[in-house]
Amino acid sequence: MNLALVLAVCQFSKREGGAWRAVQLLCSMMIAMSAVILLSAAYRMTLYVQVYGLSFKRFLTYWGMVMLVIFLLAAALKVWKQDFGFFKILLTVSIVGWLALNVCNVDRVVAEYNVVLYQRQETALLDMDYMVNSLSYDALDALEKVTFPRRAQNAKMEYAIRDRRDQAREEASHWQTWSLSAWLASK
Repeated sequence: MNLALVLAVCQFSKREGGAWRAVQLLCSMMIAMSAVILLSAAYRMTLYVQVYGLSFKRFLTYWGMVMLVIFLLAAALKVWKQDFGFFKILLTVSIVGWLALNVCNVDRVVAEYNVVLYQRQETALLDMDYMVNSLSYDALDALEKVTFPRRAQNAKMEYAIRDRRDQAREEASHWQTWSLSAWLASK
């Protein structure tokens, strides 16, 4: 909302005189306050991730925050440079950011982060049900590195991973359900 307000004010204001300088200053303050709010949100999200681990939605939240930082920087340039093409940058950054998100193997990143966090004993929690059943087959390699203090937990984990690999083999064996993730997990 702040970004839309800044862009609307820049679009409909006359770019001359002392009034424009006041608009530039107020828009810059609005962008700075938005950046402070974004920084606070990122800090709180980081605290939350350190305690409860990373999830797909939390990863998307970080991605969205990075995109907003770039948009705020572009808005600041729009305020101070008259001929700056904000919407060209917006479109380009949006497409590149979306492609980067799709190329990045989010489930693997989530699983590896949580496993490392658990192995360093920085968290006592490891939501195995979420990681085994909700993430894709790409998370299985990271999950195989987990060892629990109790044998029963290790056996349960091995069984769950074996079951998921069997599901992957089943999916990879039919052309209607084939996916690269399932094929790699079945090997």
